[in-house]
Amino acid sequence: MNKEIVIQPMLSDDIPKLLEIWKNTPGVSLRKRDDSFEKLNLFLCRNPDYCFTAKGDEVVIGGVLCGSDTRRAIIYHTVVLKEYRNMGVGTRLMQTIEAAARACGARMLVLETQTCNERAIAFYKKHGFSLIGFDLYSYSNDDPKRCEVRIEMGKKLIVR
Repeated sequence: MNKEIVIQPMLSDDIPKLLEIWKNTPGVSLRKRDDSFEKLNLFLCRNPDYCFTAKGDEVVIGGVLCGSDTRRAIIYHTVVLKEYRNMGVGTRLMQTIEAAARACGARMLVLETQTCNERAIAFYKKHGFSLIGFDLYSYSNDDPKRCEVRIEMGKKLIVR
């Protein structure tokens, strides 16, 4: 495995491989109505400055899907193939999205994850994110019993 990893703007052609990676990554939740190729491609067309792909040997190995409401950059999905983890790929994706968000004037990066996704929480905390909110019943009325409470994490980029 060549360790030359390239971070580049996401292309429509990258979406099928990213969907495959997301579907096979524990802790990643996809929604049929929002996470189809067609919807993701439309999202990419609306947010080309906020979506990036990591490639190794010209093959998609990870990516970050992010959008903006002009005040905040909102990270929807971040993923790196298991065999490429702990090589700095996720860190480079986070650095890239943070730089893009700053360049577009976003004051904050925000995301959601579940309390049961401890690896994701640790990763985001390592990159300066902190807890900014939670929703006990976002997914179902049994979320607390199932230990799947939605948490929101954020990182201030610009102090206003």
